[in-house]
Amino acid sequence: MKKKRDFKYIIIIGVLAATGWFLFQQKPDVRSTTVTHTDGEYRLWVEVNANRWTIENREQFAEKLLKMVDENTFQKVHFSEDLEEPHCIIFRVYLMPYHSNWAFEVYCRKQKKDTHRWEIRVRENHL
Repeated sequence: MKKKRDFKYIIIIGVLAATGWFLFQQKPDVRSTTVTHTDGEYRLWVEVNANRWTIENREQFAEKLLKMVDENTFQKVHFSEDLEEPHCIIFRVYLMPYHSNWAFEVYCRKQKKDTHRWEIRVRENHL
């Protein structure tokens, strides 16, 4: 009887571990996007299902978002560690390796359990 109970617990632990690993590896899933343009600034609003991710995940997600913008002249994405507020991640886009022509800022605010609302601002950087 005890062996059956132990086996049941092993199965439950295995299922929980597999579920946790799946959620950790989950790719961002874009639900809806809206692009607006005012005074030389582009804003892309994106609603996405996602958990916390690593830098690699953010790079992949930023590349996916860049493809959604019609004026896609960006070549490289750089990530700033500066956070203006909780749940906020800032990206910057560089047209050339050492000269930033464009600022590409991404703000993330958590809406529900696993849904985040992203605001992406693309504007020319006058250096």
